[in-house]
Amino acid sequence: MKMAGLRDKVVLTTGASSGIGAAIAREAAARGAISVLVGRNAAKLAEVEHSIRRNGGRSKAYVCNLTNSDEIERLRTRVAAEAGVPDVLVNNAGGGRWAYLEECSYAEIDEMISAPLRAALYVTRAFLPEMLLRGSGMIGNVTFIGAFLPWPGATGCTAARWGMRGLHEAMRADLRGTNLTATLVAASAVETEYWAKNQTKRPTTPAWLPVLKAEAVACASLNALTNRQSILVLPKGMLLLRALHFLVPGMVDRLMQRSTAMSRNRLAESHQRPG
Repeated sequence: MKMAGLRDKVVLTTGASSGIGAAIAREAAARGAISVLVGRNAAKLAEVEHSIRRNGGRSKAYVCNLTNSDEIERLRTRVAAEAGVPDVLVNNAGGGRWAYLEECSYAEIDEMISAPLRAALYVTRAFLPEMLLRGSGMIGNVTFIGAFLPWPGATGCTAARWGMRGLHEAMRADLRGTNLTATLVAASAVETEYWAKNQTKRPTTPAWLPVLKAEAVACASLNALTNRQSILVLPKGMLLLRALHFLVPGMVDRLMQRSTAMSRNRLAESHQRPG
């Protein structure tokens, strides 16, 4: 299908204060869209908004706790009145620590599940009725390649990202017969603030896993959305690993275990050291 343009469309991106979300917001504005930024960090959202406007783009920023239903309803009302009902909704908000389950507190587990999964459910629930009434729209759910593969060392994050994949598949089923579409974006490691906060966990990711630029992921994501592509896996070479996991799951499981085994050994050693 020929790509539909984004000029004058309303593109709402959650988690837009940094990383992939900020890159998607900037790219959407560069393509002529009205870029609606949503996130929790007011200062960082303002920076992204100003950078878009400096480059001649149109942008509106909204601070919102996406796991609070009252704030979500206020967001829905304000966005509809000030920018319009989104034509494109990108669920990108996420958080949590890259860690084994036993390393996480209960509060951290709640955070890992709430953003992205609860946030995506809430935001989609808020805007979907009006998108259906209008009869058009695109919904993007951003996850990572761990939504398709066994990923040792990131239990909570991986479980939540599998949940995002489940949301995508359910949304696709729900939207059949409408003019709305859903796209799942599953990328490998991306150069973002998330990894800056989890530097000690870098060894738990396989050495062969490519690290992508947020800008490249943003460009590919918007292309996939406007082309109504169901699933985008980045880089494309990861499609082979995904296929192998379907055909010979045991082999891929062993590959992932070997690639990340040293992190588990280091964790065990740290627990054995005298405090």
